[in-house]
Amino acid sequence: MRILILVIYSDNDPAYIRMRDIQRKYVHKYENVDTYFIQSSYIHNEEVYIENDMSYVRCPEEYHTIIYKSLLTIDCLTNFFKKEYDFIIRSNISTIINIPKLLSLLGLFLDKEYLYGGDIAGINYLNRGIRFALGTCIVISKNLYKKMTSELNKFTDQVADDVAFGLFVEDNCPQAYDHNLSTGQYTFYTHTLANGWNSNLNDFIDFINENRKNFYICYRNKTNNRNEDANIMEYICDNILD
Repeated sequence: MRILILVIYSDNDPAYIRMRDIQRKYVHKYENVDTYFIQSSYIHNEEVYIENDMSYVRCPEEYHTIIYKSLLTIDCLTNFFKKEYDFIIRSNISTIINIPKLLSLLGLFLDKEYLYGGDIAGINYLNRGIRFALGTCIVISKNLYKKMTSELNKFTDQVADDVAFGLFVEDNCPQAYDHNLSTGQYTFYTHTLANGWNSNLNDFIDFINENRKNFYICYRNKTNNRNEDANIMEYICDNILD
């Protein structure tokens, strides 16, 4: 099994640069996993320019361009560079993924022709309910990402990027939804690490000591202090991950 992890990234904050450096020490350890950081840039003339583990997309650094950057990078890597993956994971710079546990989990779903999953939420949009996987970790199977890159015109940038993925799946491939990525063995994602519920590294250490530290697939870090988020990320990589 081979997977691609795409990480939304910006260098407009020194804390984000540190987060990228922390991630780099970890994500490139696995031969069957490719990881690229996606950034807006006008340095290169190409619409998408791949250099080492960076994907530079020629567009503004704006909220509504995230879906555009994600899709163009997938299209470039899989159609131009002819790379094939069993699953693509779209994540962001402050989410740490336990890669060995993710691989073990996804191995249970290799027979799924179409799979779209993660931590599923819901939103009302244009008087309809939309299910979507939170943008911290969106799982897309091979047949689904191929369908997406062949139907780019069906995506909208009028909603958040994770909602746009969900809207596409709802309208064009609803059979791809799978709500059972959190199995009895693993919890896919924990909200407890987000939105300031753990406000600093010591809070996080207390939380993790009270819970199964190797239980989670994803660790989302979003407190009110981005530098403290980076401290927590470094602790996770050094003390928790396989």
